[in-house]
Amino acid sequence: MKVLDLDETRKIKAGRGYYHWKCSVNGFVSKVYNSWTSAARGAEKHSNNYYSHATKTTVYYCEKSCK
Repeated sequence: MKVLDLDETRKIKAGRGYYHWKCSVNGFVSKVYNSWTSAARGAEKHSNNYYSHATKTTVYYCEKSCK
């Protein structure tokens, strides 16, 4: 069995959480995504439609009600 350090244990996501993307221009929070990649694609699509929002759109991990 491998011994994990503290930083490695903090990165473990026990399958409970999910991802959102958020645009801080208007406070919009996206639907739930199961992977970071899917959420990033949604954020990228939003940024392509609204160029000025590109730097204000972020993807984040959530384990509880985020809305």
